[in-house]
Amino acid sequence: ACLGGHAKGPPKAAFAKAKGPAGFPRSPDSRPCAPRVYNAPRMDTLGIDLDNTLIHYDAAWIAGLKVLGLSVPPGCVGKRAVRDHLRAQTGGEDQWQSLQAYVYGPGLAHARLAPGAAAFLRVCRVQGVPVYIVSHKTAFATAAPDGTNLQDAARTWLRAQGIVGPQGLLPGSQLCFEATREEKAARIASIGCTFFIDDLEETFADAGFPSATKPFLYAPDGRAADNEHLQSFRSWMAIAAYFDERWAGIIGTAVQALTATLGTTATSQTRIMAGRNSRVHRLTLDDGRACIAKQYGHHDAVHRLATEFGAFQMLRGRGRNMVPLPLARDETNALALYEYIPGDSPNEVPDDADVEACAVFIRNLAAWRSGGVPWTQPAREAMTSFTGLLSAIDLRRKALVSASGDTPLFQELERFFRDDFDPVLQAVQAWSAEALHAVGLDLEHVLPESDRVLSPSDFGLHNAIRKADGTLCFIDFEYFGWDDPVKLVADFLLHPAMPLSDAQRRAFVAGVQPVFRDSTFACRLPMAYALFGLKWCMILLNEFLPQHRARRQFAGEGRDAEALCAGQLVRAQRMLARVKNHYREFPYL
Repeated sequence: ACLGGHAKGPPKAAFAKAKGPAGFPRSPDSRPCAPRVYNAPRMDTLGIDLDNTLIHYDAAWIAGLKVLGLSVPPGCVGKRAVRDHLRAQTGGEDQWQSLQAYVYGPGLAHARLAPGAAAFLRVCRVQGVPVYIVSHKTAFATAAPDGTNLQDAARTWLRAQGIVGPQGLLPGSQLCFEATREEKAARIASIGCTFFIDDLEETFADAGFPSATKPFLYAPDGRAADNEHLQSFRSWMAIAAYFDERWAGIIGTAVQALTATLGTTATSQTRIMAGRNSRVHRLTLDDGRACIAKQYGHHDAVHRLATEFGAFQMLRGRGRNMVPLPLARDETNALALYEYIPGDSPNEVPDDADVEACAVFIRNLAAWRSGGVPWTQPAREAMTSFTGLLSAIDLRRKALVSASGDTPLFQELERFFRDDFDPVLQAVQAWSAEALHAVGLDLEHVLPESDRVLSPSDFGLHNAIRKADGTLCFIDFEYFGWDDPVKLVADFLLHPAMPLSDAQRRAFVAGVQPVFRDSTFACRLPMAYALFGLKWCMILLNEFLPQHRARRQFAGEGRDAEALCAGQLVRAQRMLARVKNHYREFPYL
């Protein structure tokens, strides 16, 4: 996620340079004062019912009627219609109980996730909003006490849908089953839900339902709530629209509260369409100054905020002015203020001086060793060994394959893996093992910590601003930390957003190699280049993953999803061609 505009679009100005007494606060030795910390109340905690709210059973009711040999009246759709139809018959209540035991147990396979529900949960995850599923569901149905465990069946179904579990949108601990309606109300209260969404008005009428929780009725059949204070929604898309507007307002309030810690207030707020995982706004303050408000998205938003803010704070505190000045942060809302630096992107036509500036910055970082730097955490996806890198490639490949659908575009993706990517991966892996063995190493080799360097991770001219005086300011340090220098250099050489010439790539390697302590750097770099090139192929294909598209939507991406996927597949094919052409004869050493 870059903090400025793209080369072709809004100017890549993302921060403001403080100027003397009129700038932001500084200590007597001219270094930045300690940034302000503001913690606002949590945005929201959402609670959601399960049956007939997240899960639609329309097809399951009909299937259940047929399995149990019960009549299926024409045009009977939905739980209420089926229930009323059965109860109107002799013995209908018993039939209804038997049908529920089937549908919520063995018949659950016929159910479908409510349209728009998964997309809404992805947005909540991106926003960092906790969501709990709270269901009134006993372990066994009254009509089938020795039958299917209904709670286990629901857990299994939700895992298969990608809703809960280690790879799901929610951790399993945020799925709660309660045996009675009273216990469900108590659970909602103990969680501290600010909102609860349910298809039954009876849930909200329970005496124990917390008065501090705002009730939302999910009513896809269009029925209006009997209670005038109860707001109803016909779809998950309508619910998502409500919260999008609400959360935008809360962030606006949080921005004002955060600027107040600087002794000022924002008089205007302009969105910068730049971030891929974050929302970025330029603020004009009441004294005429400007700064940047960055709201970090995705489930690890607070961690990325702390990493970037802390990295800028450390570097500026050591006199490194090639990064923005951090001003204030609000971890609850994953929001931070940074100085605004006017300038342009140097990335469209990089010159040799820009590449040298990048090398100088890395040389300065490499000169710092762990004993003298107050930084302990590794970079995001730091390289440990080539075996670990191969595992990371495999995990990304499996995620992409599992996300495949039955469309011509996904069929083209499958063909890309089968006919192009997999053969190259096998060849590169075999070549890497052989080349490493020739110099006394292997794929399991782990670089000593003393030979690692501090790395911004997503480093390059695509994340830099050329200021009016021609110097560069580097941004986007969300994944900053200690890493293997071959990963830092390979990523710089490979990054698809940087149109560098071969001569400039060679100049960068020559400019940084002398300061690395790693004696194996030169022999390991060609393997790193080839394998990270294959990982880049997977990264470029992230657009095919639903959770990745949700982050893009959060950041403001408005382009057609299918067109984006098609374009990224072409870019992945080009990256694969680079690897295939270069891996045996590395051109940059």
